[in-house]
Amino acid sequence: MNKTRLILTMLIAVMISFTACKKDDDKNGTFSENEQNGSFATANELLISELYDAKINPAQDQDYFFINASSDLTITVDGDSNLELYPYVYDENKVQIFGGDTGARGASLTHTIKSSEYNGKIYIMIESAYPDDTGNYTIRIN
Repeated sequence: MNKTRLILTMLIAVMISFTACKKDDDKNGTFSENEQNGSFATANELLISELYDAKINPAQDQDYFFINASSDLTITVDGDSNLELYPYVYDENKVQIFGGDTGARGASLTHTIKSSEYNGKIYIMIESAYPDDTGNYTIRIN
């Protein structure tokens, strides 16, 4: 592959990765979930140390995200006062490696995934603990 073609291919790959979640112009360093992300196949890519705004809407919405990494990852999910969240983490084979509960509406959950539990890619699925609840939440990976 010639050098120009390689550079173009890399540029396209970078552009695609930045369109998975769009940056909010009115919020410094905050990105928004990009719907439709209701399955493994349509999961939004997350970047380490970035804050993402997301929402459970309509009721029973499930949001999927993924991240490629090779070190321990700390996931923090923080729901609105009317939203209790269930975050689930899956390895690249879509085998669940963690399932949790924020414990109450408006509460947050922080959990560390050890690099020994996955191989390069993890998926995160967020849903409401109650089938009729909707609301906003944030997610961050460090």
